[in-house]
Amino acid sequence: MERKRLERIKRRTSGITLIALVVTIVILIILVSISVNIMLKSRMLDKTIDARDDFENNQSTVKREVIDLLNDTRNPFPDGD
Repeated sequence: MERKRLERIKRRTSGITLIALVVTIVILIILVSISVNIMLKSRMLDKTIDARDDFENNQSTVKREVIDLLNDTRNPFPDGD
């Protein structure tokens, strides 16, 4: 009899309960919604897009400058001097 009672207690206390799982999921949903709201209000996504565009523009400018420098070093006297 005692053994069956201990087994029932063990079954009830082992593992994660459904209530704990639901509470955890609700807390995560609340945290995600707050984070997304803060990101949208701070224009973080717009700023990252602007930064990416600036980076790509600067990168293409640097590439053109490097190509120009390489062309200048290959032909230091373009007029045939």
